[in-house]
Amino acid sequence: MLRQIAPPLLASLVWTTTACQPLPTSEGEGEGEGEGEGEGEGEGEDGHYAFASRFVAGESSVAYTGQAARHLLLRELLADIDGLDDDALAGQTTTQLVARFAFFFDFKADNGGTPDEPIAVTAFGAPLLQTTVGEVGVASLRDKLRDLDLGDPSPVLGFGDGTRTPSAVIDDVFGALASTLVTRQSTTPLTPDGAPIAVPSVDVDGHDWARILEHFVQGSVFVSQASDDYLDDDATGKGLLSDHVVAVDGKPYTALEHAWDEAFGYFGAARRYGTRDADDNAEGFIDDDGDGRADWLTEVCYGVARDAALRDVDSVTGTNLGRASFDALLQGRALIAATPGPLSPADLDALRALRDVAEESWERAAAATLVHHTNTLLALVDSVGAADGDGAGDGAPHDFVAHATAWSRLYGGVLALQFNPRARALVGDGAAYAALLDQVDDLRAPAVTARGADAVAADLRALRADLAALYGFADADIAAW
Repeated sequence: MLRQIAPPLLASLVWTTTACQPLPTSEGEGEGEGEGEGEGEGEGEDGHYAFASRFVAGESSVAYTGQAARHLLLRELLADIDGLDDDALAGQTTTQLVARFAFFFDFKADNGGTPDEPIAVTAFGAPLLQTTVGEVGVASLRDKLRDLDLGDPSPVLGFGDGTRTPSAVIDDVFGALASTLVTRQSTTPLTPDGAPIAVPSVDVDGHDWARILEHFVQGSVFVSQASDDYLDDDATGKGLLSDHVVAVDGKPYTALEHAWDEAFGYFGAARRYGTRDADDNAEGFIDDDGDGRADWLTEVCYGVARDAALRDVDSVTGTNLGRASFDALLQGRALIAATPGPLSPADLDALRALRDVAEESWERAAAATLVHHTNTLLALVDSVGAADGDGAGDGAPHDFVAHATAWSRLYGGVLALQFNPRARALVGDGAAYAALLDQVDDLRAPAVTARGADAVAADLRALRADLAALYGFADADIAAW
């Protein structure tokens, strides 16, 4: 599905990171989202994302239930897909399966989604405080795709023939996933070595469509909405240029406060992320109130906020990717809260600078996760070799399914980078991004048989080095991730 783009070299491209001083280390558009959930005390003190309303005494001005709901709906969709086995697939048609996927993806869009839909997933093993979707928020993932929400018909680079909009790509992925599942009803898919492919979402061409879907949505919805809408400053009355004088009708916050909070919601951090170390945040849930249940709105880390913590835990040099984003978002919200009226030009410049730090660290965390998936692939490929010791590996057979899953995470993650209009990968003429797309295409699982393990391993090392050069990662970290 990947479009081929001729790449230039990346070796000379190095990212000089912006310094960020660490702290002590739903939209309101007719969705009925958020009445300022959470505490109203504090003004971002001690690493806690909490801000009181200046309009309603005792209430919080923080609300991002729509964003939390979309994170939840993606998890629900993936859990439903991953729970499908061959018995459950018996008799299912492609049309029926696509409709099943769309139930969670279109949840609010006249697709039968209701507030009393029970939640199936947990918070990394912990039971949720909320038991129905409506207790988090009723929302739609599809409605927030770039072409449908922002009216931007720009095609997705690196997918298909290069003409597909984000909503069309989702339809394509749903169709490919459904076809892969239906095929299993009559034919057992086999790896090149003749072994059955046990994971239903993996096809014989080395795609794990569930993982491609997961990581593409993280970019096409979460990154796109945060960077290209709520943190953008290209349209009067939107994003950083939203009104900060009056309360949104019936709400305890201004439009600017809400826009910033919505971006924070897509980042995916728990409210007290800044009071925890990376190990705690990587766990995904800490029981702040001691009730034994995870509050999806305040106590759970998901999306890039958790991924960043995972990379920081494994870093040899002590990267601070998660906290850098969180701290910038916290400081920006504190600046907004401390300005009871229109932002001055100087305030707006300061807010833009904090936005840039938050987005830069967010993108670097995503890129570090691409390095992680590259390392997973490299370990798989390096293990392949001749049993007599003449080969590069240890004689292990190629794990086609594990390779397909890791590659699909890598591919989906590279696709996701393009949804931040200020992304480092898109700087200039986008040549660096074109190079990444081209490199990833030739690393799917069938390449090990077609080109040999040594050739694929060399290409994986080259990709890892290029990511390190582009994002300024230390050699020790790229080896550890």
